[in-house]
Amino acid sequence: MATAISARPVAASSLERHDRRLDFIRELPAGACVLDAGCGGFQTQRRLRQVRPDLHFFGVDVLEIGGNCPPESSFVRVDFETETLPFSDQQFDGIFFCHVLEHLANRMNVLSEFARVLKPGGIIYIEGPSTRSLWLPSLPGLPSRDPDNAIGDDLNFFDNFTHVRPLTRRGLHMFLQMAGCRCVRSGHVRHPRKLLAAPFLMLGGLLLRRRRWVCLAAWELFGWSVYAVGRKSGPVAA
Repeated sequence: MATAISARPVAASSLERHDRRLDFIRELPAGACVLDAGCGGFQTQRRLRQVRPDLHFFGVDVLEIGGNCPPESSFVRVDFETETLPFSDQQFDGIFFCHVLEHLANRMNVLSEFARVLKPGGIIYIEGPSTRSLWLPSLPGLPSRDPDNAIGDDLNFFDNFTHVRPLTRRGLHMFLQMAGCRCVRSGHVRHPRKLLAAPFLMLGGLLLRRRRWVCLAAWELFGWSVYAVGRKSGPVAA
């Protein structure tokens, strides 16, 4: 007989207590079904599962990455702009949609699909680059650890050529409203302790030519990412 997974949340460090993603995942009911929309390499999903091992994750992504899917999760490839999600109506208690929306030219398809598959009372977490990311210089002369690699370590929004449009708090509020959700909180992604260390990290990164350090500092100082949490209208499903 399989051993039951405890629904008790794993204690987080003092730094993680300020992580907006973990705040979202802790709000979900025991044994909840979560849609990880744009799961990438599953790194974030694994972190979320450490905090809430009782949750059931269903990953979808435009890339065929099923070979990296954790054995306790499931995965299916989906094009968010053109395809319907292969799930039942009102199947999910939560939707995690992190750093995907800024890549989409057609956002209405995924909006309507989220409205369909989210349960009444369910919650959505959205995060992505804010318009503040347009303010930062690219600093092309400051390379990543591998000088031949230009993927990741973005400073300016358009350092990632697949980006289409940056996000705003007002825009995310509108997205949630059109998906049948009430926006319960939003803001720029910052961690108080990281913010205090950011000036020193920035200086060290510039002096030692560590692009990653500069990126981490700039993301905190400028509020590079914006987030919003919405709750779907209607009574909470039993």
